[in-house]
Amino acid sequence: MIMCFEEKNLGLNVSNAPIGVSGIMPLAKSTKRKSFSLISQLHIIPERKGIHCGWSVPGNGVAYADCGALRFRGCLNVDEHGGALDDPGRQGKAYVQGYYRSCNRKECPKCCGSWASLEANRAVYRLLSFCVSRDLVREIYSIMDDERRSRYLERAFSHARKKVIHVIFSVPRDFYHEDISVLRASLYKIAKKCGLSGGLAIFHPFRSKDWSPHFHVLAFGWVRHVKVLYERYGWVIKNVGVRKTVFGTLIYQLSHAGVHEDHHTVTWFGSLSYNKMFVDPLPECRPVCPLCGGSLVDLVFCGSLDRPPPDKEGDYFLPLSDWKVFRRVIGYT
Repeated sequence: MIMCFEEKNLGLNVSNAPIGVSGIMPLAKSTKRKSFSLISQLHIIPERKGIHCGWSVPGNGVAYADCGALRFRGCLNVDEHGGALDDPGRQGKAYVQGYYRSCNRKECPKCCGSWASLEANRAVYRLLSFCVSRDLVREIYSIMDDERRSRYLERAFSHARKKVIHVIFSVPRDFYHEDISVLRASLYKIAKKCGLSGGLAIFHPFRSKDWSPHFHVLAFGWVRHVKVLYERYGWVIKNVGVRKTVFGTLIYQLSHAGVHEDHHTVTWFGSLSYNKMFVDPLPECRPVCPLCGGSLVDLVFCGSLDRPPPDKEGDYFLPLSDWKVFRRVIGYT
């Protein structure tokens, strides 16, 4: 296969490109596309619409029977709940947390949001580990309260010397037919040439339901040579800039990212690739009781129906006699 991205075939030397070329790619068309015009003559590019070659978006599958079902967990250690949080009404009460059961599958229409959240959390952890000290990462992830930990995460990103930037790389139309492995390898080369030292890439196959492959990249570096790279390779590079909320950006991009049985949605490249950067395993942030700090256990309601259990997710302080520990049986998830 003839590859248009090999420098030996193109004679491209980006190191000698004008230093002043940088920023967001202008929308004006260029006539300097000799480097890939030959390739377009060798392929017949079919029309690409809808789901193609196994690619879809999150939530396009079938949910399990109990996905989204309301479940309960909590703490029955009422002897340690006296007078906590300056609220006498909670004394002697069980702490009960209602939550919706999730299978955490990207194809599930009910649970794809929780899948995106888990993926975003893992990505945030790796990005943060690259730009701040290991001690600070450990300190932040020792915080058990999710909301408070999230605030400290974004604060750490904003104060870090290396900033996470968002860059969009659009695949040249002549290469819409290429396999994802080829597109990703080409993306990593282009990203390096435009000044990104490393980061993550999220593949998006569609725009407005039409096949239009592009990548959303969150990475470290300084974008440059945008015009030169477009004229030589045909990739449109748009620098969206520094992220105000890294987690929020990831969640949004994952919500309509490309998903496939045989390919990862999020991949890493450059200095953050798995063969170049090792990080400690992501700390498991288990939910804890706000009254005594103890670990939560699965609960089942055993009270009278004239005083029914909560009907939505949330935090509750309820009579101990209405709850007992749920004992799992083999085959139950």
